[in-house]
Amino acid sequence: MAGFEPLAEELVRKSLAEAAQEDLSYSHGRIFGSMYTTPHEKALEGHKMFLEANLGNPGLFPGTAKLEREVISILAGLMHHHGADGYITSGGTESNITALWIARKLANGNLDVMVPRSAHFSVFKAIDLLGMNRVDIDLDSEFRMDLTDLENKLSKHQTAAVVAVAGTTELGVVDPIEKIGEMLDGTRIYLHVDAAFGGFVLPFMDKPAPPFDFSVKQVSSITLDPHKMGLSTPPAGGFLVRKPSWLDLTAFSSPYLTQEKALSLLGTRASASVASCWAVLRSLGHVGYVEVVSECMDKTRYLAKRLGEEGFDLVMEPLMNIVAIRTGKRLSSPAEVCKHMATRGWNLSMSVHPKALRMVVMPHINRINIDELILDLLEITHHLRPEVKV
Repeated sequence: MAGFEPLAEELVRKSLAEAAQEDLSYSHGRIFGSMYTTPHEKALEGHKMFLEANLGNPGLFPGTAKLEREVISILAGLMHHHGADGYITSGGTESNITALWIARKLANGNLDVMVPRSAHFSVFKAIDLLGMNRVDIDLDSEFRMDLTDLENKLSKHQTAAVVAVAGTTELGVVDPIEKIGEMLDGTRIYLHVDAAFGGFVLPFMDKPAPPFDFSVKQVSSITLDPHKMGLSTPPAGGFLVRKPSWLDLTAFSSPYLTQEKALSLLGTRASASVASCWAVLRSLGHVGYVEVVSECMDKTRYLAKRLGEEGFDLVMEPLMNIVAIRTGKRLSSPAEVCKHMATRGWNLSMSVHPKALRMVVMPHINRINIDELILDLLEITHHLRPEVKV
């Protein structure tokens, strides 16, 4: 009979420990390519207490459901619309799919979706999955959605939605969402804002962020991820809609569960993350997040300053905690640099618009990590371009 044999308890533990050792750890301070970090200690505590919870069947877990309602209320207030509704998702991908799913339902047959070239690939995935039409919008000189190109391609008779980004994955820039909203005023075109990363950074910065949330009256929905700069455990994304009734557009009858309709794309839901998110939100409060973001931005500015001093060409002064440097005299191919830096235990990443080496300064990064990174970066780039003196 086909099957598999159990392993001795000691061997199971040993195998798990060996697998864990193969994984990179944020605690080492060498991961600069990820928008994730070590979850807050209170987030970990909350997560462990709710491992059995599944909000796909919320009647069995009323306590967890109550925590989710509180989390959504906090996020709605953070996004400047207490009347907004939504739920915790598995992350930005599910949230973006759901947003465009609702947009498609509201669009009366229109299928075009305007997306900046800087949009996250999950948006492209959502458009393909929903059978909609992707219309790429060029970027302006500041790597934001170009308003002239958007205006030229918008159509009241074909456009279903516009997706704007608040905190792009590549550079951390914010599209001109207020002006996009003005362009859409008086139309039925759905405006979705992907703030998966920026949603837990922009509201807490020392300098006012460009308007990007429900304070722009034309914004229909927002993605923001607690499991990124929110310091919650993954998977935990946030999805908010301006009008609560829109959630019914993607609801399906679920007669064998403890609720009349299932609202979310997923059935089984990562509900321990809801408790995790609640715990860190309530532990840090607004002031705590201001401190987290402030520390990240201080380190980001330090990294940008040090790179500039060493002759690297910054793509732009960082708006958020992302730094990118162009190929040029000092830097060769970003892919080559990433590959060689990986041999020294560093995880870096690349941007496409423009082609550059990209570094994300998350809470697990400190100044010592930055100094060590730059030393190795100088050696690697000199190895790849020996004609450039260090």
